[in-house]
Amino acid sequence: MTSQKHVGDFQNDPLLPGSTATQKADAFCNADPAKPTSSIYKALMVDGINRDAVKGIDWVLQPNTTYYRADGITVIGTTTVTAIFPALYADLSNGVIAQQVSDMDGTTWVWTGIGSGADFSAGSDCAGWSSASGVGDFGLADSTTQTAFIDMLTNCDARLSLYCVEQP
Repeated sequence: MTSQKHVGDFQNDPLLPGSTATQKADAFCNADPAKPTSSIYKALMVDGINRDAVKGIDWVLQPNTTYYRADGITVIGTTTVTAIFPALYADLSNGVIAQQVSDMDGTTWVWTGIGSGADFSAGSDCAGWSSASGVGDFGLADSTTQTAFIDMLTNCDARLSLYCVEQP
């Protein structure tokens, strides 16, 4: 999870390299001071066009793979054959971060754009991550249920973190 936060409009951020919003979100992940290794990371977010879990377009998770927190020790969970966490049907082993006292202050909120915990299909995504108006789906980084990926909607001008997944 990034230590820095960003509004839901990645596409129009002139400080990030890339031609698509998801490429810019990936750049945001790779520039984050909390990035745990020198590996390449991609943002776990969907827009249904440039990054889509259902269609496997530029998807960031691998099938049947166990993922760990940034500490490299604590297991988050293992993906299915379709390269998603089965969080709708079974709890994750641990949240992406340790349990926080309160989720209401926004410190655990993470942009995802995921509309369904069953298949990680796209939901609301700040107009393809290109607008600071409207709403976007977010998850709670300390959750062990599907709310880790889809909790509710918030305004796109809110500053939230991203999940960043190390690439093979």
